[in-house]
Amino acid sequence: MKKFLFCVSLACAGLTTSCIDKNEEVDADSRPSWLGESIYAELKNPADHGLLNGTFTNYLRLIDDLGYDEVLAKTGSKTVFPANDEAFGRFFQSNDWGVASYEQLTEAQKKLLLNSSMLDNALLLGMLPNVYNGTNEVMKGQAVKHSTNVSLIDSVQFIAGSGSESVRPAGMPANNKYWQSHYRKGIHVVKDATVPMMVHLTREYMLNNDIKVAGGEGSDFAYITGEPYSEGTAYIFNDKVANGNVTCQNGYIHQMEDVVTPPGNMAQMLQRKTNTKYFSRIIDYFSLPYYSATTTKYYNDWAIANNRPTIDSIFEVRYLSSWSHSSSSDDGSENPFPRLPNGQIVTSDAKKLSFDPGWNWFYPKVASAGSTDVKIMDMGAIFVPSDDAIKDFFLQGGTGAYLVDIYGKYKDAENTAEHLAENLDSIHAKNPSVLTEFVNNLLQESFARSVPSKFGTITNDASELLGVTTDMIVRKDDGKCDISIANNGVLYVLNTLISPDRFQSVMGPSSVYPDMSVMGWAVDDTPGVLGVDYQYYLKAMRANFAFFVPDDDAFSLYYLDPASMGHEVNGQVQPDVLHRSEEHTSELQSHHDLVC
Repeated sequence: MKKFLFCVSLACAGLTTSCIDKNEEVDADSRPSWLGESIYAELKNPADHGLLNGTFTNYLRLIDDLGYDEVLAKTGSKTVFPANDEAFGRFFQSNDWGVASYEQLTEAQKKLLLNSSMLDNALLLGMLPNVYNGTNEVMKGQAVKHSTNVSLIDSVQFIAGSGSESVRPAGMPANNKYWQSHYRKGIHVVKDATVPMMVHLTREYMLNNDIKVAGGEGSDFAYITGEPYSEGTAYIFNDKVANGNVTCQNGYIHQMEDVVTPPGNMAQMLQRKTNTKYFSRIIDYFSLPYYSATTTKYYNDWAIANNRPTIDSIFEVRYLSSWSHSSSSDDGSENPFPRLPNGQIVTSDAKKLSFDPGWNWFYPKVASAGSTDVKIMDMGAIFVPSDDAIKDFFLQGGTGAYLVDIYGKYKDAENTAEHLAENLDSIHAKNPSVLTEFVNNLLQESFARSVPSKFGTITNDASELLGVTTDMIVRKDDGKCDISIANNGVLYVLNTLISPDRFQSVMGPSSVYPDMSVMGWAVDDTPGVLGVDYQYYLKAMRANFAFFVPDDDAFSLYYLDPASMGHEVNGQVQPDVLHRSEEHTSELQSHHDLVC
């Protein structure tokens, strides 16, 4: 009688989830009818049970070439999301890597394809959205992503230097001082030091988070995936599961319609998309290479064990932000970027994004996570203005052209598309707060609260409605919405740049004109010195104001009379103000006579 080993999660037909000891011998003749062979055997002979469609030669070559055949043939508890050879044929016809055949795949690309389509646990589709809290209780319908098998070792890349300390190499951000010390020699980087995630859209998650699946082409599901929802449908990123829940001895197979390719995080996806180059350039103003001792050691330990060259220093690409994964601090402060290896200090008042779009594990801030795995429960969203939208806004005649006139390098008639990138660089260099506020107005911490059916409830930093509508979403050539799912969030590409209320309201001039900085300071009152909150009144777009703003020179005509500092009226200190003009060398005025 033949004996074999297997481990499987029994979570179908109403059975309780459990796992048989992988070392336990089981009578092959008593194997349940629904239980297939190992994952490897099922992929090798898909016709035996008729549960998978097509052949899987290419996926099996990935497994064999990377030495995973033993793992997926005998031991472990895995979930894989393979595509058949027909899907690989479509992949080789068109992909971001420019690879036309299996033979052209590099070892790193093979690892990304296999490990991006594999999870370490045995999970049915219905189990993907489950989360275990601190007491090991199941929270159903809460998870939207899981950590993949991708290793940081597989994502280390070298950005070649230019040979000059003043010439920026391709691949390094423009107008960014934190990268300049690497211009000459180049740099080894990983895009983030946290493991990439697999995003899964399941019925349970969507219903639990009030994400609409009903309504055909007008549902949230249809907007995001491009396809109306049908019963039992699940998506991995933007790809549909063709045949799910194929039960094997050592896990599950969920066959995909197309090859699962790692999309990268939101920052990476912005860099790759062809119609978001300007917004990506703005995001990269906030990037910096941060030395990762952990990643360097991890890689070099692997390199030594596998007789590969070691690397002196590996940096991770981080984004200056108020919310990102923690990092050790030289001075014990809460600032996650206190000092760079070259001695540069990132000051606490540096302009920051509201969250790090390059953080693979990004999740919204929570009051108390406890032992619950919050990183799998939600992700971010960005309302990205397309390149055309940014042109319409900033070029001559656009709503934001005045910002170019103030801070740009090329103004008026020279404010053309040819000079737009340099003008954006100039705006950020001269007044970093401007574009920082533009970007933060478009970053949303929660995907679940930012789906199309909830556009009308999304607010901005002034607690006013953001004003985004589904009509603003760019349509692609096939008529589908330009919505992309990254491993840490969703990008909605818009045909409009939604400006912060500050720059649409009467508060705008005092915020940006250099000769109105005194009133700008008083109205903004970010340090809270005055405590009068003028900005919140003036940014109220449903109210009407007449705002008379004196320029900075006007304030040079006034100063407080020291002798009147103790002057009180009805118990309140009201010093007199001396006014100087050509007509009057000194004129005493009451504090109430000043008009701002």
